[in-house]
Amino acid sequence: MIVAAVVGVMASLPLLVDSLTAWPGNLGDIIQWSTSADLDPAGFGRAMDVFVRATSWSQVTSPQLPNVFNILPDSLASGTMPGTLLVALSAAAVVAVRRLLRAELWLLVVIGATWLGGFFAIANSRGPQFVWFFGWVPPLVWVSWAAVAIVGWRVVDLPRRLGARYRATLLASGLLGALAVVSVVRAVDLTEQGARTQLFGQDVADAVDVLSKSVEQRFDRDRPIRLDLDGEIIVGGAVQAGVLNRLERDGYDVVVGGFYTQYGEHQIGDDSGADRHLLIVGSPVTTPAPEGSALLASSDQLPTGRRAEVDALTKRLRTFLVDSGRGDLVGNLYGGTAAFLLQVEGVPGIRAQSEALVRLDELRGTYSMLFRLYLMPA
Repeated sequence: MIVAAVVGVMASLPLLVDSLTAWPGNLGDIIQWSTSADLDPAGFGRAMDVFVRATSWSQVTSPQLPNVFNILPDSLASGTMPGTLLVALSAAAVVAVRRLLRAELWLLVVIGATWLGGFFAIANSRGPQFVWFFGWVPPLVWVSWAAVAIVGWRVVDLPRRLGARYRATLLASGLLGALAVVSVVRAVDLTEQGARTQLFGQDVADAVDVLSKSVEQRFDRDRPIRLDLDGEIIVGGAVQAGVLNRLERDGYDVVVGGFYTQYGEHQIGDDSGADRHLLIVGSPVTTPAPEGSALLASSDQLPTGRRAEVDALTKRLRTFLVDSGRGDLVGNLYGGTAAFLLQVEGVPGIRAQSEALVRLDELRGTYSMLFRLYLMPA
């Protein structure tokens, strides 16, 4: 019990430090958002969907939950052999009770309590269910299966069966286990980095920092600010949410006119009392400034020196596609897939544009956006 208490305290230290240094911390923000946001909770049924999938055998072979544009779909596939992990944990608990394996039973109780807490967290979650909100699922699955394996190890009782060879076997097993853990953690890290690269190009944190600092340097906190977005909701929405969250943390009262992903007490903002109107414009190419607006800040996900050539090539190829009657293919110019158009049939003269298409992909890389913050006229 003492060892378990010490481990619990040590595991809670990061949360405690985070809350004390930046009150109320990430945990406090999540609790506040989950209990006070003016959106309906996901509910018991949704939590069951996630748990059935998380405890299936498919979760072992494919650790990331199914998602569409990094958001869990409304209908979540249950996977192969749903509930397998729950059955294994239950069987391990029965064995631990019968064999009087107190330490192992305590471990299973802690794991079960963690799953129960996760269940209620999912049931009370609000807003879009981004896949990174469920980053705790794969580690908990692995720990759960490890607990089942530990009980199995005790039942087989290898030390008695192996005799003098036990120590060498234990050492080799420990080294192999450590190598496996490092490999899994590294694989998960690389997978997450790859997913972020495919979705965002460069990290949106740079844009959030630049736009937020611009507001903090120009505006005081005595009056509410309306913050709108002109652009697509995935990458642009991430930047808007990041700016909003940071400004609210710094004491600003920020509202939006419609539903967006934001922490705080208001998910559906009332902007009627805001007399300062800011607009984030996110676009893959440079666009004219809104009429009567003043540019406050900009952040480009493209490396320095590429924007002018990217804009020129994009404008030229866009005009070509529209004039060829294939305006439906223009989106390929924005995401690093321009060269894919060379394989599309029914686009007359596309081969003559091959050099420009390949060059555009080289310059753009992935879906690289230009973010600008404007002060809109009253």
